[in-house]
Amino acid sequence: LEEIVDSTMLIHVVDISSPLAGAQVAAVESVLKDLGASDIPRVTVWNKADARPGVEDLNILASEAEAAGAVATSALTGFGIEDLVQTLQETLVQVALVRIEIDVPYDSGSIIGEVRKSGVVESEVYGQDGTKCTGK
Repeated sequence: LEEIVDSTMLIHVVDISSPLAGAQVAAVESVLKDLGASDIPRVTVWNKADARPGVEDLNILASEAEAAGAVATSALTGFGIEDLVQTLQETLVQVALVRIEIDVPYDSGSIIGEVRKSGVVESEVYGQDGTKCTGK
């Protein structure tokens, strides 16, 4: 477990159908804190959403998960997998890319296109000599 502190991102999969899910999450949080890894960006997945007792509408559970900062899924049925993939992609963009701020002359504008292909352009400010591009 000591290697976890070198992680860029964690994926915490919770068996949300278990009556002990809350206690298990608390135990994981405690271990992460003890290891000094509680600040590592994390995606929490409430798996087995289809098997959670008392849940008739998975979309309501998905809303509850989102409010708690998690993604509800069912590996069995595929429910929520697209949302999970999107959340993972968004999180990776935030944690894995390096912030940049570059001044691009107008005759080299294709560089901004490369930034768009490989990362995220957060802002563009047009000046007299070129574009100031900020992104990741």
